[in-house]
Amino acid sequence: MNIKYRNILEKRLKEGIANNKFVIYLQPKFYTKTEKLAGAEALVRWNRDGDVVMPNIFVPLLEKYELITELDTYVLESICKLQQNWEKKGYKIFPISVNESRLHLYNKNHINDLIDFVNKYSIKPNTIELEMTETSVVNNVELAKEAERNVHKLGFTVSMDDFGTGYSSFSMLKNINIDVLKMVIKTVKDGAMWLDSQVVPILREKNCGVIPPRQMSRAMFKEQHANLTQREYEVLKLVVDGMSNSQIAQELTISEHTAKAHVCNIIQKLVVDDRTQAAVKALKEGLV
Repeated sequence: MNIKYRNILEKRLKEGIANNKFVIYLQPKFYTKTEKLAGAEALVRWNRDGDVVMPNIFVPLLEKYELITELDTYVLESICKLQQNWEKKGYKIFPISVNESRLHLYNKNHINDLIDFVNKYSIKPNTIELEMTETSVVNNVELAKEAERNVHKLGFTVSMDDFGTGYSSFSMLKNINIDVLKMVIKTVKDGAMWLDSQVVPILREKNCGVIPPRQMSRAMFKEQHANLTQREYEVLKLVVDGMSNSQIAQELTISEHTAKAHVCNIIQKLVVDDRTQAAVKALKEGLV
């Protein structure tokens, strides 16, 4: 391990947390049958030096240098604060899922942090969904089982993310009590991953309850929002992810001028004032 680089990374992480540079977005989840709001997933972006850094860039680094727990704890506490604030304002509370890293999962003292947050913010544990990845469970099933039992005793919901990307099977689920299973079911079209338009009705028929809106099929989106072009929809997804015009241009291999033009068209068609409002409306209405 490069100790010097780890120290630099740790310093930047602490500065980012202290200065609110890690921004948390809520991606809604909907019931497949009723299409009503079922909950949300907490997603984090790093606003660093004016650029939005995506988690696929910084999370692997934080995991490699064993710093990820500090970020996970920050996100968890932020969501607890948010739930408390909503409760005070009389808002309806819905479950929000947050990531639990491998290091948290294997740390027996982490349960004390959960207890402290429940007591400090007077939240109901069942409004927080603790999300472990398939890989973290497979790497140490016994520790994962113990962690699952402990958090269930406190009343938290437990989910498994990315099921189907690794080496696990449904038989493994007999050994661990998972409340929510996030399966990888996708088809690939035009370089982007979508649930096929025929899959969603099947999920409804099989009583599979929840689906995140960004995995709804392109056909279903076009049916409801035919005024956006396919390219504008692709740009909108990247706007929601917090990308700048230059990042969008690089991602889609187009000019920055073209990216800016697409964003302007999206803002006009969604009848909003700016890209932030466009992103909020897209999430609120389940467009991405």
